[in-house]
Amino acid sequence: MWTGGSAEVALKRAGTWANGFICGSSAIPEFSVIWEKVAGYARAAGRNPNEIEKAGLTFMAINDNKAKAVETLAAYVTRYYGRVRGDLESTALVGSGAQCAERINSYFSKGLDTLIIGLADPDPRQLDLFGEVLAQIKP
Repeated sequence: MWTGGSAEVALKRAGTWANGFICGSSAIPEFSVIWEKVAGYARAAGRNPNEIEKAGLTFMAINDNKAKAVETLAAYVTRYYGRVRGDLESTALVGSGAQCAERINSYFSKGLDTLIIGLADPDPRQLDLFGEVLAQIKP
């Protein structure tokens, strides 16, 4: 069973009984801090936090014109969630392929095991660009 969220009660649930924890895009930049809370709740429940898989969920728009990428992502997020919460440029994957790859690598360096990425731009060419991004990821 996987859980997610950033409220304290959600972190406690994840540590107490979840097999996996999904961190939302707005919280991924602070994942290390969030994970320490989940791990603390796991230890308090007599669990090994290393047995809980750590994932993040974010969205991506690849465009060499970063402002256009942010605009594309904002339109997608508004359709999906009804509004934009937070600064997409600092909490999502936007910009050139190299910029997106750099951010993905930084997310993994914070301790994520898995990153779930939703492509915000419906243009099928985004899949080819995404393939180029994946080639730049350091496992």
